[in-house]
Amino acid sequence: MKDQIPIPKKSIRTELFPCIFNNCKMMFRTPMLLKQHWSKHLSSRNFHCAHPGCNKSFKIEQHLMRHKALHTEKSDEKHVCEFEGCGKHFKYEWILRDHYKAAHENQFKFNCEFCTKKYGTKSSLEVHMRGHFGVKPFKC
Repeated sequence: MKDQIPIPKKSIRTELFPCIFNNCKMMFRTPMLLKQHWSKHLSSRNFHCAHPGCNKSFKIEQHLMRHKALHTEKSDEKHVCEFEGCGKHFKYEWILRDHYKAAHENQFKFNCEFCTKKYGTKSSLEVHMRGHFGVKPFKC
């Protein structure tokens, strides 16, 4: 057993990459995440949704692609928002309820300062913020 070569464990990257744009204090685990973040500072909203009646635009193409999935007609999206002029469809009733509270009753009081998401509880916002900072509370 003494003659066995030790197998090195995977190294864990501890280096953080800071954003230095206009006193932004964001930190990222990888250069790629930092680069994606820079696009929020540097680019305009060049990615536009082509769905009829939708005027949303995005700075990052992946965000547009995620948004487009909302417009995909699915037979299982049976829950419809009945607020006047809305008519959005949702797969689950709980998503419809959250949408209604956030969009039409303005009950989500905890706003993310880095994106447009809103939350009904401080703890939900804190969990969301971990994603902006690349913090993973659990080991895989």
